[in-house]
Amino acid sequence: MQTIRRIVSIAAAGVLLAGCSASEPPDLTGAYQLSEAFETEASERDDALGVLSSRVTNTSSANDNSSVEIDFPSDVLLSEVQAACFGGGEVQISLTVREGSSWSGGETEPTSLACTGNSTPLTLRADLADINAVMFSGRLVSGDGAVASLALFGDATD
Repeated sequence: MQTIRRIVSIAAAGVLLAGCSASEPPDLTGAYQLSEAFETEASERDDALGVLSSRVTNTSSANDNSSVEIDFPSDVLLSEVQAACFGGGEVQISLTVREGSSWSGGETEPTSLACTGNSTPLTLRADLADINAVMFSGRLVSGDGAVASLALFGDATD
């Protein structure tokens, strides 16, 4: 009888500990749907160049090939970038552009975004002319996962 009580006590303690330590996982399906709505709305603007999105997890970093890239068929003037994050938590986003065959960084400061779905403008160092590709990477600062999206605006330069 004492053995049965001990097993039940250990099992009950395990259930309590699991209940205390488990956090609610992010709704990534819902986050993807919200991201798609953000992308659709951005794509309807006359000056839209493209949209990018990426799942960002707590293992993502700028060095683990979690970057997302968009190539343009001809050079563009990048004048505005809007970012949004969905799914809870907070992400840090960085942006890199390619002019000719050279990638350069520092177009924006790494920007932290709360994953609340609000659109946030990223401050560019200047309008960026003759750009043929944009790459962004995200790193999860807090939370268990999210979907980060960028909308790119400007004009073709050719």
